[in-house]
Amino acid sequence: MVWASGCELKADLVSELVFVCDGAVWIWDLITHYYPNAKQIVDWFHAEEHLKKLADAAFSTQQEHQKWLNSVTEALWQGQVEDVVLACQNLESKHPHIQPTSTYFANNAERMRMTNFVRKDI
Repeated sequence: MVWASGCELKADLVSELVFVCDGAVWIWDLITHYYPNAKQIVDWFHAEEHLKKLADAAFSTQQEHQKWLNSVTEALWQGQVEDVVLACQNLESKHPHIQPTSTYFANNAERMRMTNFVRKDI
């Protein structure tokens, strides 16, 4: 269905094809299978949502929460995914009850290098 829909929309004929999706592995597997040359980007909303959930679980004060969240979202926006992974791992090690988030960012690192996806000519 993915391939047929894409062909109907002539996706196989474009010079550049971009998919913006959440970080679900099954989505990227389909895209890689049917459109191996497509650019893959994790959408900002889902990436930021993971960071917010982690901050919500880890910090008891709004000030700490916002300081950490501002820092990691800025690092993510700058394409510094490794710094985001380390920041998440640091929180996860201090709060073992927290749902791990660092793996999500590590597994999708190349899809989250936001500086690679911003057009420089506008």
